[in-house]
Amino acid sequence: MKGRLIIILLISIVATLGATGMQLTIISADMGINTLQWVRNREQAATTIYYYNEDYIIAAIDADKDARYEYPGNPVGSEKLYLIDSPDAQQAKELCSLGRTTILPGGDILLVSEAKEPELRAKCRAPFVNLLYHPIQVQNQGFGYNEKQEFRTELEQLTQMVSADSVAAFIQSLQDMQTRYAYANNRLEVATWIKDTFQRFGISNAHLEEFSWDGTQQYNVVATIEGSLYPDEYVVVGGHHDSITYTDPMSFAPGADDNASGTVAAIETARVLMQAAYQPKCSIRFVTFAAEEFGLHGSHYNAQSSLDLGENIRLMINHDMIANNPNNLETVRLMPYDGSMEQSEYASLLVSDYSFLSANFGSMNSHSSDSYSYWSRGIPVIYFFEEEFSPVYHSDEDTFANLNPAYCAEVIKGSLACSVSFANMPAVVSHLDVRDHGDGSSLLITWQEPADPDIDHVLVFIGTGDPTQNEPIAVYDNNSYLATGLAEGQLYNIAVSTVDSWGNQSYRIFGTGIPYSIPMVPQALNAHPIRNAVQISWKANDECDLAGYTLYRATNPDASYSILAQPADSDTTYTDNDVLGNPEQLYFYKLQATDDDGNPSLMSDPVVSRPASLDHGVLIVDESGDGSGTHPFLPTGEMVNQFYAQATAELRTG
Repeated sequence: MKGRLIIILLISIVATLGATGMQLTIISADMGINTLQWVRNREQAATTIYYYNEDYIIAAIDADKDARYEYPGNPVGSEKLYLIDSPDAQQAKELCSLGRTTILPGGDILLVSEAKEPELRAKCRAPFVNLLYHPIQVQNQGFGYNEKQEFRTELEQLTQMVSADSVAAFIQSLQDMQTRYAYANNRLEVATWIKDTFQRFGISNAHLEEFSWDGTQQYNVVATIEGSLYPDEYVVVGGHHDSITYTDPMSFAPGADDNASGTVAAIETARVLMQAAYQPKCSIRFVTFAAEEFGLHGSHYNAQSSLDLGENIRLMINHDMIANNPNNLETVRLMPYDGSMEQSEYASLLVSDYSFLSANFGSMNSHSSDSYSYWSRGIPVIYFFEEEFSPVYHSDEDTFANLNPAYCAEVIKGSLACSVSFANMPAVVSHLDVRDHGDGSSLLITWQEPADPDIDHVLVFIGTGDPTQNEPIAVYDNNSYLATGLAEGQLYNIAVSTVDSWGNQSYRIFGTGIPYSIPMVPQALNAHPIRNAVQISWKANDECDLAGYTLYRATNPDASYSILAQPADSDTTYTDNDVLGNPEQLYFYKLQATDDDGNPSLMSDPVVSRPASLDHGVLIVDESGDGSGTHPFLPTGEMVNQFYAQATAELRTG
């Protein structure tokens, strides 16, 4: 069933690209464009982002062509959209035989091709991903942390339990399977060994997550330590377990560094936590992924399954190649992602505190490992990667003899500290509400604090730009804060997070508000015909000093309006029953809000309707807005009028 869903999704995305006006577009930073800012501002109203980094954006844009941009042509039919990570010159030449190629800034290649992944892998040894699996969901979830972390004995004790000997034994065991190639006949045996290993630690829920790919059955391995306070929230700790070479991978693909080392990061972390009988506040889920080497298939499947189930994933921590270190470097690379930069910065502090390593940052928004599958779906990620890239990557020489297990253990210590810290992070507040206080200079900010006994206080950030750039206000023992001294009519951005007794901050949630001295004009006013009456509805005003509403009616758009009713502040509907008589009569309505001081808002725009008599022909009620006309789903008002005129041309009137 999941396989069918993915096929349907790919077809629908290709169909979307084929829609009128949608153009596959490459936007380069070489054109003087800040790509990260462009994505966040979405300079085009109708835009689907397929990938972006600091150098370029790949998107489908519903707009007239811009001379600054490049247009490689839309995929059609069964064509796929592959992004290939910096292939060498010979591989780039080979790719031209598979389809249309575009060289991107930084040396990446965009390939539009009908080729399946195995055919592409035969031509290209560089990592690749099919961008049509999932467009980018740009993250807008803030995270804060205290740069002066209190050293925690608990984390020190756990990280010191990580053993280089244990790491070495697990890597050797995975290598001893001879191959973990995605097409090899032992792929079920490999996954079963990993599952059984988790179960030997005492994680009885460890199981195989089966999915179909290219005529084969593949198996992710999933094992979960349930959280004590938030069992339905998860920190995912993972790495892929498949391997590949370009000689005879069906028989031999040792993959000690790529990626037995990353698989062992999940295994060793689970071993330590179970041996210590440690239960985090939120659940820690260990996942090893299948079929990564052919386009991240296992992680795409797992991430999408979590999305489909509505699961709350706090963070995904990925490990891919973390054991090569022939020169005994004391650094590890963290591969940052836009929207998750703060998580990586926090991880660097934890690495320094709880291992012998320090962290450097690699290139942004890596699409070549399993963290990408989660990040593209809007889930925060941290990605651990060795500082010195292995020279025997994807070869028969990628064996344990060429690894540094002590270095791998230090990386795992830093990762374990991240896993536990994020799992024990305080929960976010809920029901954030920002309301105009009504005096032109104040906003009332309210929230519901989670039931976490370790929460010490709440931080409130306020600003006209990014609120987190301003000094926060600490709020103790209260679920509200009145922000005063604000400018009337100015939009303010609000962020709220919780802080526990160790200084750890939760993720932030955001809101906005504008202070006014008079009520806002009531919004979303609608008039609906019902049997012998008209039903009027509107969106509730949220001013703190709202007293109520005044509803006006007229029988002619140019006539003066008279008061029909004065609904209470809690009302959002009114039924006009005084409409009997001429069934052809139209009624026009306006609404006004009033505050406690008697200050009225401006009048709303009028709406019109008449009662439904059910015996006077067809009444067309058009509730569409006036769109831009640039897309079939965004017609202008004139286009809508023309449509109804044509649709009713044959109907008898009068």
